[in-house]
Amino acid sequence: MWDHALGEEPSRAGSTLSVYGRVLLGGQSRSSYAESAAAGVGLRYKPWGTQNINLYAEIYKQSQFDEQDNHGLSLGQMINPHKLSDQLDDHRQDGHTTTDYLLRATASFLDQGQYRNDWRVDESDWDERFLYLDAAWWTKAGDHQWLSRFQQGHAWKLPSNAAQTIMPYGFLEFASQDPSNDWRQDLRTGVGLRWQWWYDDDRYNAYRSKLTVRTEYQQSLGGNLYDGGNGVLLGVEWNF
Repeated sequence: MWDHALGEEPSRAGSTLSVYGRVLLGGQSRSSYAESAAAGVGLRYKPWGTQNINLYAEIYKQSQFDEQDNHGLSLGQMINPHKLSDQLDDHRQDGHTTTDYLLRATASFLDQGQYRNDWRVDESDWDERFLYLDAAWWTKAGDHQWLSRFQQGHAWKLPSNAAQTIMPYGFLEFASQDPSNDWRQDLRTGVGLRWQWWYDDDRYNAYRSKLTVRTEYQQSLGGNLYDGGNGVLLGVEWNF
């Protein structure tokens, strides 16, 4: 995802208006990727400087194979530029393309002050938490999605010259969506372990980039969205 703030004074007391673009690749299982390809461009508005609330309006275009032609890439093939280029060419030639208009709102609470997620020069360990809310509406298809997650953990600095932390945490998560007007919900909880590495600082700037790797066990508490399945999640996120 790429995001660029607009205006001669991009931050107006913490309020911002941005133009953004993003590219997404999706699959139906952990061993098959890029079965769908999507791109979006839109505006993001953060109306209040004191609250982390964002409003989005986006043109969203997606390509998906017909069921008989569906094929994906393995994880190893995903990092091969030639294989990925061939898959995108297949989407352009054989994919079923749809265009929709997405309205979305996201918010994050309880994650400021002593609970913020950033590097702290003068502390060796600290608490972190957040409550994340995400609601989306595809206006042409009429589909809706909702995600809410509360997470809390305790981070420790690692004994290294690099800025690294390790954090065990617990969470509670609720998700809901209604493809083809078929409402599905899921409620789950779990525990996890997160490693973070901050980098790209200089004499005048704090760390501007970070790599996050987390693994967690998820226990279903109810719902039919994921057939009540439990499981282990591995996540990698790179911000730069």
